[in-house]
Amino acid sequence: MAVNNIGSTGAHHSIVADALRNAAKPTAPTTQREESTPNSGSDTLSLTGTARQLRALQAQLTSQPVVDSSRVQSVRNELSSGTFVIDPPKVAQKMLDIETMINQKLFA
Repeated sequence: MAVNNIGSTGAHHSIVADALRNAAKPTAPTTQREESTPNSGSDTLSLTGTARQLRALQAQLTSQPVVDSSRVQSVRNELSSGTFVIDPPKVAQKMLDIETMINQKLFA
């Protein structure tokens, strides 16, 4: 995207704000979407399939709870009683599982 001759009138901030708002809006399934802002001449914004996938992933993540309070309390109890055990192979496998899941979501 080429942006030429934008003065200090705040037009750039408006274009960025509009782009961010539009990126957060759900869209109908299309291969490409172009939007122009008023007075922008030939400036366009194109959202790719990857952008739509990232937006869908963001929506999924925001619907998930941030913290599993019961699990946190369980770990606290185990730490304070000295019974918490770290299983390195299990930790490594979970990290690989997360990587695999991310790759499947991004490249599916």
